[in-house]
Amino acid sequence: MRDPQGDPQKYAVMLDVDICSREKMARHLPGLPLKHVLYRLAGQFWEDQKYLLYRYGQGVPLASLARDDAACTRAMLADLRFVKKEGGELYADICPVEGAWRWNYGLAAMALLLVDDPEVPAAFQELMSEAPDQRTFLFDLLVKAFVPSRPIAGHYHPNRYALPWSEPVVRALALAPAEQSAALARHMENWTRLMRPYGWKPGLDLSPGRDRLFCDFAFEVALAVCGWDIDDSGFAHHPYYPRDLVEWYRAHIRHGRDAWRARLAGAGVEVKAPALPSQAELAATTRQGIARWIELAADGDQEATDAVLEAVGGMPKDGELDELACALGDADIALYADIEDDATLAAQMDAVSAARGLGVFDEPAAPPSGRARCGALLRAWDAWLAERGYRLAAVEVEGAWHALVVRTACMDEFQALATALAMPLRAPGAACTG
Repeated sequence: MRDPQGDPQKYAVMLDVDICSREKMARHLPGLPLKHVLYRLAGQFWEDQKYLLYRYGQGVPLASLARDDAACTRAMLADLRFVKKEGGELYADICPVEGAWRWNYGLAAMALLLVDDPEVPAAFQELMSEAPDQRTFLFDLLVKAFVPSRPIAGHYHPNRYALPWSEPVVRALALAPAEQSAALARHMENWTRLMRPYGWKPGLDLSPGRDRLFCDFAFEVALAVCGWDIDDSGFAHHPYYPRDLVEWYRAHIRHGRDAWRARLAGAGVEVKAPALPSQAELAATTRQGIARWIELAADGDQEATDAVLEAVGGMPKDGELDELACALGDADIALYADIEDDATLAAQMDAVSAARGLGVFDEPAAPPSGRARCGALLRAWDAWLAERGYRLAAVEVEGAWHALVVRTACMDEFQALATALAMPLRAPGAACTG
């Protein structure tokens, strides 16, 4: 079992029931109309990827996984060609591998780090999407270290879901070789916190009806380590670092299939660190009205402020605040979670704390779940924020927690703006009651 919080029985159930193997699907395809065959094959791409990842988390030996991945990559490629050829315009744009989805990094790691067949990397690249909104710089960069023909686009659409865990790796690869290892070690210290939105939390409860398995690992870091020949001794024992994939690559692939790549060469292209968010001095800006209110909630982050303004277009009419609440949540500058959803709330608290540079908040142990835990989390977090110069305030949104973090020094202005805008804002400290 590689999954640090895994349960053997639950893995067996997931692999047998929830993850349909290609063999099970194949028994139902003969005799089906073509449109049904195409539909099932297109859906099977996702099942293939999840199947391989769960096999890794379950602890299947790497030699078996290497054989599985080679066979799966070829089968996926054959299916993709068939679907595109027979599906016409309806399936012309389908591609199994997109750069922003985390499980595709696992698929890439197993194809590029485990399989010694020199044809598999090129086959994997053919599975990758070319759609601009489905590509990310990090994914293309990592694959290019193993498949030199992979092009780097001139421009990439920002993907807010991938940025928190992808940008630190890009920043590390932009450094001099002597500095890359320490930068990735710092990233691995934060890795589990960054995975909160994807289902990781301390002490998963895998009993029926509770938490789902979290089967994910820092595959993007393993690909960077292998592609750029980075020393991983500073973080090799992290429970979510796929160390055995890296060791296998170094022992079986690096000096065979990938002997062509010069040491420390990586993808062979210049990597520039992404620009840091534009942060305004809150006392010196000229924004007014709703724009100023959002700017204070964003703690001066100009990109986030502009993103929210673009999404809502101005002050919501007739007190309809759901759109504003969603936009603030989408920009990662506010909490917006269902009244019973303590897991989402905790993940958002982590993200906002990190964005403000406030450190790691230690959650209270009880209550265990639901609305009561949400209230306890917010009360403890509000006290923790107050010690660091911030307070919580909440907009009244029925059936949900919608809390904002504002500098204590700016709270009077924030509340005055809310009053002028007829914004139903609770006082500091009252964001913790539902």
